[in-house]
Amino acid sequence: MFDLALVDDDPLIQEIWQIAAAECGKALIVANDPSALAGQNVNRDTPIFVDLYSGTELVGIAFLEQLHTAGFQNLFVTTGAEPESLPLPHFVKGIIGKEFPESLISVHNSNFGEFA
Repeated sequence: MFDLALVDDDPLIQEIWQIAAAECGKALIVANDPSALAGQNVNRDTPIFVDLYSGTELVGIAFLEQLHTAGFQNLFVTTGAEPESLPLPHFVKGIIGKEFPESLISVHNSNFGEFA
């Protein structure tokens, strides 16, 4: 099982998250795009962090809607854009930058997905 998932097409961001997750003792699954995550065994309560953009297309919101419809509840956006400039659906729990959310993990330990 995985503790969290990242969907981002940037290899550097993927590597940074993989290193940080390993240092925190968390099992991370990384996918380049939404279709790569689809075939993986991810629990519905696993926090999933989705980059809004894949290349030049805004694909994150549509993917987050699909995940929400499928019953996933711990959905987050990662972006390099200013968070306040992005209108997000009500089911997105939060928006973070591209850095690994270590403070969220250390604060919530094994209940990582249980914060508001």
